[in-house]
Amino acid sequence: MRQQEAITRVLEVNASGRVQGSVSRMLSRDLIDALETRYGDIEAVHRNLAEGVPFVDEDWIAANFTPEESRTEQHREKLAYSDSLVAELKNADIVVIGMPVYNFSVPAALKAWIDMIARARLTFRYTDNGPSASRMSRLSPPTGSIARPRNRSMRRERALRNWFTWRRRPPESRSKQNMIDIIQSDSRGSADHGWLRARHTFSFADYQDPERVDFGQVRVINEDRIAPGKGFGTHPHRDMEIVTYIIDGAIEHKDSMGNGTVITAGEVQRMTAGTGVRHSEFNHSTESELHLLQIWIYPERNGLEPGYEQTRFPRDEKLNRLRLIGSRDGRDGSITIHQDVDLFASVLEAGSSVSHDVRDGRKLFVQVVDGDITVNGQPLSTGDGAQLESESDLTIAAGSDAEFLLFDMV
Repeated sequence: MRQQEAITRVLEVNASGRVQGSVSRMLSRDLIDALETRYGDIEAVHRNLAEGVPFVDEDWIAANFTPEESRTEQHREKLAYSDSLVAELKNADIVVIGMPVYNFSVPAALKAWIDMIARARLTFRYTDNGPSASRMSRLSPPTGSIARPRNRSMRRERALRNWFTWRRRPPESRSKQNMIDIIQSDSRGSADHGWLRARHTFSFADYQDPERVDFGQVRVINEDRIAPGKGFGTHPHRDMEIVTYIIDGAIEHKDSMGNGTVITAGEVQRMTAGTGVRHSEFNHSTESELHLLQIWIYPERNGLEPGYEQTRFPRDEKLNRLRLIGSRDGRDGSITIHQDVDLFASVLEAGSSVSHDVRDGRKLFVQVVDGDITVNGQPLSTGDGAQLESESDLTIAAGSDAEFLLFDMV
């Protein structure tokens, strides 16, 4: 919150279905008058929920969970009203909510408003200990000279606190077992478009899971299988680091930066979408299926200059060791990722193992490309992933010939 002398903007949200004779509207008006007396001239925006608030539906959910750079015009139209409510909320220094109690609970219009403003990475974000947001986590009961019936007020406060504050389990209460979260391959989202068969580790397109939106700095890990000669036509991206890891086959890439190339198995591509880029991706072969991982990583800041990089990492450089293939500073011949992320690739022979020292405060993610491994003793197989937090060291052992990626990040 701003310093008191700078608090000038107030958002008044009225949830009463009554306009004339509404006690909650009268109390919220009195509170705004008290704020004006205390802070001087204020700039008030009034949101009357009695005029109607749409409920979330399937199309809204799909639009909300589609990454911004991939949204269609229909997605943006669906989110336009929600975006306007979020802008009002972010612009406010103080939010005053006038709320009656209907049938021992809050009005449906208020809950609908809350659903419209509770947007991951806009008004809150997921943290190690659960969802967190500066604006949505601070709620104080009204104080001062405004009278309020105690029982009704307590009921209102409990209802609002249920939605505006997050109940978290302290990190120290989490068991060691909970520090490794296994994402089994068959629990991932899936899509079959005929020419494209995809598995989504995190929420993407029609697959939406609020518990799997991202992890650390990783927003997307998609495993794609693309039919011969098929692919993605020219489409836009912005403000994302996009890494493509070719497992089998070759992809033909063209972009608005003037790049036109073919990336084959063993190569890694990095595209900085930054201020905006358009590109297409097609299976270069007319006979064989293309198999790849496409990874989206949040950039360290928005508005970067678009960029492109492509590097080959031979199998022997990854054999029975962790080969750095992506890093913030591009060291050791790795591609440059504009984020505090070290990305490793490894090919392990059956019976082999590798270890990794983990710095304090780092998160780890392991994605199995092929084979069977154990991660600190936990078994993983082809397509599985593992989220690791608060681990001081890491050992990955192969039960069969295996290939995997390791993300080490803030």
